[in-house]
Amino acid sequence: MAGVQTASKQKRRGATACRVCGDDTTRLFRVKNSEDGPWFVSCPICAARVSEDNPHFAYGGRVGRRPRRASA
Repeated sequence: MAGVQTASKQKRRGATACRVCGDDTTRLFRVKNSEDGPWFVSCPICAARVSEDNPHFAYGGRVGRRPRRASA
C-alpha cells in the first residue's frame, strides 16, 4: 500500500533522528567525537560506540524536550 508507514517507520511524537544511525529516538545525547569538531546529537547506543577508544570524545549532556510555552 502506497503512503502507509509501518509502526517502526512512523515518527514518534517528540522523537528526533540520531545523526549517526538516523533512527528516531526520544533520548538523545549531545556529543563530540573530535577535538575541534562540531557538537551533534546521537542516541545512547551510538554515543557509546563513538566514545570507545576515542581520546577526543566529549559528552555534552542529555538533550531533552523543552516544555511548551503557554500562549498568552
